[in-house]
Amino acid sequence: TTGTQTYNGAVSLTGGTVLTATTASFTGRPIAGGNNDLTFNFSGATAVNGTTFSNVNNFASGGGGTTSLSGTITTNGAQTYTDAVTLGGATILSGTSGAFTGGVNGAGNDLTLNFSAATAIGGGTFSNVDDLASSGPTSLSGNITTTGTQTYGGTVTLTGATVLTGTSGTFASTIAGGNNDLTFNFSGPTTVSGITFGNVDDFTSSGPTNLTGTITTNGSQSYS
Repeated sequence: TTGTQTYNGAVSLTGGTVLTATTASFTGRPIAGGNNDLTFNFSGATAVNGTTFSNVNNFASGGGGTTSLSGTITTNGAQTYTDAVTLGGATILSGTSGAFTGGVNGAGNDLTLNFSAATAIGGGTFSNVDDLASSGPTSLSGNITTTGTQTYGGTVTLTGATVLTGTSGTFASTIAGGNNDLTFNFSGPTTVSGITFGNVDDFTSSGPTNLTGTITTNGSQSYS
């Protein structure tokens, strides 16, 4: 439609669905996805929260507008956000993979990524997030700054020089450096063990750091 779309009753997807408009509102029950794909192409603001839909396969939101996320948003497949994303509250995203090409403004809220496939987080992608957690494999590059903690539960791969800034950093698995530089600017203690790092070039930690094991880098190590 050239204007808005309003759905006051129950909505069920019987096949792959693309909704294009300025905005849309769903005042009835959540969209029953039927394991079908759903795409929002809205030029205005769109709010998506945990009660917006259920049993959707792949979900995409674009169209040049903005998408506000909050709550627990779960898909059976991928989640793709090509427009600017703002967190309207603490947000948990779960699915097979997540892509954020329009940037994520955390607005001081927590963000948890529970994707089974690799998720790319770049310094130009995320801003003003409080606590950031990624439970699956994650690729990092650029300056990634949070006002709170950063927690990485899966393998971390550096795809470029990476600077992580926050209150503390936790790495449950390994960091594959790809011969890139890595800098920790955490105000609280960060533990670095010999099994954590592989193929990191220059490593710098500017905050309190706990070391254990054999820590090998291709380049220099600096602790201040």
